[in-house]
Amino acid sequence: MAPPTVTSNPDDSLNISWEKVPAAEGALMSYELAWDQGASFIKTVDARLKITSETSFTTEALHPGKAYRFVVRSQNACGYGQYSAIKGFALNQRPEAMQSVLASVNYESCSLDVSWAQPPTAL
Repeated sequence: MAPPTVTSNPDDSLNISWEKVPAAEGALMSYELAWDQGASFIKTVDARLKITSETSFTTEALHPGKAYRFVVRSQNACGYGQYSAIKGFALNQRPEAMQSVLASVNYESCSLDVSWAQPPTAL
């Protein structure tokens, strides 16, 4: 199974989608999506699992600046298939608010000059 596709939303949730698996031996019953923040999620209770018959899922709002990993597998009457390859995704960290913005009017050139300091934790 191919790794899932991951896209971000403005509210820090993620859309995860995957290719439909053709039903072969036994009718396809569901997909299992697992994700974490970088631990070995396949064997830990911290893994978040979602079992669905759909080929997409939207997470709740996640934490900006954190990296997540996703895998998916299918299930039919004979059991689960193998997990897909891991798909990693990092949510961008929002910059801190600027401490101050300075604005001055230049009457000679009829312009407005604006300047600000870079936030202390900006990359």
